[in-house]
Amino acid sequence: MRALLIITGALVCLSGCSDDGGCTTDSDCDTGFVCEDNICVQEIDDVTMAEIAAAPFMMGCNEAEDTACDPDELPYHEVTLSAYEIDVREVTQARYQACVDVGGCSAPGTDASCNWDPVGRADHPVGCVSWDQANVYCTYVGKRLPSEAEWEKAARGATGSVYPWGNAAPDCLRANYGDCLGDSAPVGSHTEGNSPYGVEDMAGNLYEWVNDYYAAAYYENSPTDDPAGPTSGDNRVMRGGAFGYEIQYMRASNRGANPQTASFSPLGFRCAR
Repeated sequence: MRALLIITGALVCLSGCSDDGGCTTDSDCDTGFVCEDNICVQEIDDVTMAEIAAAPFMMGCNEAEDTACDPDELPYHEVTLSAYEIDVREVTQARYQACVDVGGCSAPGTDASCNWDPVGRADHPVGCVSWDQANVYCTYVGKRLPSEAEWEKAARGATGSVYPWGNAAPDCLRANYGDCLGDSAPVGSHTEGNSPYGVEDMAGNLYEWVNDYYAAAYYENSPTDDPAGPTSGDNRVMRGGAFGYEIQYMRASNRGANPQTASFSPLGFRCAR
C-alpha cells in the first residue's frame, strides 16, 4: 500500500509512495494508516495524548498507604505543575521505525533480547533505546521527554495512590510485570491498570526514560513548582517498572536510574509537551 509519513505537519514519502492515489476509505489502508486525499498516510505523532490541568499533586512515597518506601522516594511532598500533555501509550516499534526510515532517529539495539521487529511487533513498545535516542525521537515529533514529576502525576493522579489504578496490589490484568508474560505486551493491553487520567502501562510493560537527572536526595530540597530535576548527574531517571520486575517496582513513586547511554530490552519511553 502506498504510504506517506506526516511529521509535525510535513509530508514525507516512504517506500512506494506516489501521487496517483491508492485509497478511498481508511479500510483500504494498512493498520496504522488512514486515507487522506486518496493516499494512505501515517502520522508519526498520531498517538493520543492525555491533557493534565495545572494543579498540585502529592509526589513521593505515601507512607500512610505504602510500606515499601525507599529513601529516595521521601519525603512525601506537594508539587504544583503547569498544564501539560503526555502520550497515553508508550512509543511503539512502528512509530519509532517510521522516524528511523526518514533519518530522524537512529536504530535501537537489535540483539536478540531487544525483540526488534517493527513489522511483526509493530504495536509493542520500542525498547533498547538510550536516553539520547528517546530524547531525539520526542524532539523530532515536536515533543519532549516528560519530567519526573509530570510522569508521576500522570501515573497516580493527585491523591497519592500507590499504583496507577489505586492501592490494590498488581495482578496480570492490570500490569505486565514479573512472570506475567516474560516479554513486552502490545501497548494498551492492560487498560484495567490505567491511571486516573487514562494513561496506559504506567506500571509494567517497559520502564520509561524521563528527562531528569537522578539524585537520591533531590526531594529533600526540590522546588515546589514545576521541578525539573538536578542540573547535572551521572544517571537519568527511569520510571514505571517492566516485565520481569517484581511488585515493588510497579509502585508509582518508585524511582530507577541508569546512565543515559544505557539500552536494554525492557526500557522504552513516552513523550510529553
